[in-house]
Amino acid sequence: MRHANRQAPRIAAALSAIVLFSSTMQAVAHEYWLDPVGTRWVAGEELQADIRNGQEFLGTALPFDPTAFARAGLISETHRQGLDGRLGDYPAIRLSLQDAGLSLLLLETTRRELRYDDFKAFETFLDYHGLQDIAERHAARGLPRQNIVEHYYRYCKSLIDVEPTAITSTDAPLTQDASRVAPALSPQNQRLELIADSNPMQADTLRLQLQFEGKALAGRQIELFFRDSADAITRTIAVTDASGNVEFATEAAGDYLANSVKVVEPADTAAHWETHWASLTFHKNENP
Repeated sequence: MRHANRQAPRIAAALSAIVLFSSTMQAVAHEYWLDPVGTRWVAGEELQADIRNGQEFLGTALPFDPTAFARAGLISETHRQGLDGRLGDYPAIRLSLQDAGLSLLLLETTRRELRYDDFKAFETFLDYHGLQDIAERHAARGLPRQNIVEHYYRYCKSLIDVEPTAITSTDAPLTQDASRVAPALSPQNQRLELIADSNPMQADTLRLQLQFEGKALAGRQIELFFRDSADAITRTIAVTDASGNVEFATEAAGDYLANSVKVVEPADTAAHWETHWASLTFHKNENP
């Protein structure tokens, strides 16, 4: 999560970024994630967030482009808001924080297309994400080794701890069922989805389940990127167990990005492969 002391580019620069993003994606596939501006959020204020595309937790902030989104919004304890904006807006996301507590920022993209000029570039992508079996299937299907066409979709989440306003209510506090799953932690019916079992900002372990089409996905690599206060970035890899679960140690304060990729054979014959990308971000503050 980045601090809010950045100047917003002009709309002309934003539109240029759309063109640059499109041409860059023709060369190589990257992670795609939600990056809320700031490190603390208060109910009643506006949440601003960037949509970023890059590699190993470094990336370019993209402008608002409604044609790129299939679904986007904010889920809190009592509200669900859809995302609205104007083409070229920076940051791309601006939403009102209506509830204190855990909120979930959500985004899904429309279909996009990527072409690999040669098999080596495609194989590099597969190796990085633990998808070596796809290379074998590519050969078994008799697919070409040049001009490989991929259709891809993104499913992004960001968990945000929203603090109450400074105004103290005289009403009696609401009692909550401890066994109840918070709306922000509930499955959101994304085709590929990373689901945290509890609020990771209040724990030293991140427990995730990876689901594909609502079912646990076993034997799939998940990467966790961590960025500390000095902007040093580390990458840790885990593989889901038979129940689709992994655990990562997350004691340190900083920014976290979990990422996973699923490749399937497409129903559309216009592409050789279809990839689905899931990401989950959150920021963990130092203990007070």
